[in-house]
Amino acid sequence: MSEEERLFEERLENWGRWLRDPRRPEISYLYSPPEEEAPAEPKECGMIDLRDALRVQRAWTQLPTFDEKHRKAKLVLAMVYAYPWRSPGKLQSHIYRTWHLKVRRSEWSDLLALGRLCTRNALRRLDDAASIRHNGT
Repeated sequence: MSEEERLFEERLENWGRWLRDPRRPEISYLYSPPEEEAPAEPKECGMIDLRDALRVQRAWTQLPTFDEKHRKAKLVLAMVYAYPWRSPGKLQSHIYRTWHLKVRRSEWSDLLALGRLCTRNALRRLDDAASIRHNGT
């Protein structure tokens, strides 16, 4: 895993912690009360970088949803990071019950990869735009 990939993964994990944070005044519609409780001692105890989590959330909201494949990819990505303790099968059921989208086990990894790629591209655009605004060039 390259350094860029590792940093991107850290950003997604930070975003997932932000999605689950009960202290947030507004809870994302992605995070509904879990059917089973989260592990008593979560593995991640890291702090949340609020600015970066909001930037990832902004990038995620800008992901394309023009077809069913992209809608599924967007939801799969969010579910994987919002519910890291849940199995893909439970996440598939949650997506179907909540958004009425059938995600097959055979397409799970491809949809996750597509969601990650689209999010990475959206984040690059946002980061580039912020850099231009900050540097004034």
